[in-house]
Amino acid sequence: MKKITVATAVALIASAQLVSAAPTDLYVGAYGGSTQKVLTEVIFPEFEKANNVKIHYSAGKSTGTLAKLLAQESNPDLDFVIMDAGPMSQAVTRGLCLPIDDVIAKMPLYDVADFAGGKAVGLGNVATGLTYNKDYFAKMGWAAPTSWYDLTDKKYKGKLGFQPITNSYGLLSLLALNKLEGGDVNNVDKGMNLIKKTIKNLVDNYEGSSAKLSEQFQSGEVVIAPWGSGRAYSLAKTGFNAGFVYPKEKAVALLVSMCAVKNNNSIGLTKKLIEYMLTPKVQKKLADVKAWSPLNSTVKVDPAMESFMPVGTNAPKVMAFDWAKINQKREAWTKVWVRQIEN
Repeated sequence: MKKITVATAVALIASAQLVSAAPTDLYVGAYGGSTQKVLTEVIFPEFEKANNVKIHYSAGKSTGTLAKLLAQESNPDLDFVIMDAGPMSQAVTRGLCLPIDDVIAKMPLYDVADFAGGKAVGLGNVATGLTYNKDYFAKMGWAAPTSWYDLTDKKYKGKLGFQPITNSYGLLSLLALNKLEGGDVNNVDKGMNLIKKTIKNLVDNYEGSSAKLSEQFQSGEVVIAPWGSGRAYSLAKTGFNAGFVYPKEKAVALLVSMCAVKNNNSIGLTKKLIEYMLTPKVQKKLADVKAWSPLNSTVKVDPAMESFMPVGTNAPKVMAFDWAKINQKREAWTKVWVRQIEN
């Protein structure tokens, strides 16, 4: 029998230790832009170090992340996803998310966080309202916007941003205008007609990427757009003089949510990541950097941030729509939008 020398044994032990120390790969799908930056540079590194994990980040819009999950249902590339509540509700309905009741039950969350029967959970709450360039408005002698109907003002021609309804901000803006015109989530014809007759003539392009819309604000291509409170705050954090308005008819709530993907290879780790994302430390950091209103009820936010967040005096200035009904009709609405608005 071949003898194993001391040197060989030491080498074998060292090799085994290296193998055991290799980090576990975890694949995450979430927003790009400022969200990707704060997650990859500030939030995830601590979790990676504590759990010997290497997180691989796939950036994209919520609808793109949902499409990827649907295409890879039986063998997903992603283990954990962050999406807007609308696409997330579709993922849950299609059975793409694992139950996480045990994680939700142990965290002190506001009721709104558990919106999907224990198969997804809120990460933060933002409002869709009106973002504008305060310096440009001052230069032009314009008053700050106050109403969704301000988006129809002809003085904004060529300077108005409006995202397509494949983006949640664009969709919720359509629903807000539709409601003002007397419509509801069962029929958005009134909102479509208003946009077709007025807003369509003022918008040069319907930019679906929030990161690119941010660039358009900074370059001066866009001076006003319906957008998220968190996005507006991130823009303001760069030093850009961005204002955010809760329209007098109310802004629209938009829940940022997360789930553990079904059929993933790291169920235990994805649940640990969800729990970590709901801790006071992470929730406070996301509030400070992204202006996502915390869903952990123990977290207090800086009063100076309340002009952006749907908290405090802004809490009553927010309305919500039924995503179950929206998701049933969104595909049909999108076809009409592309044909009548973007064409």
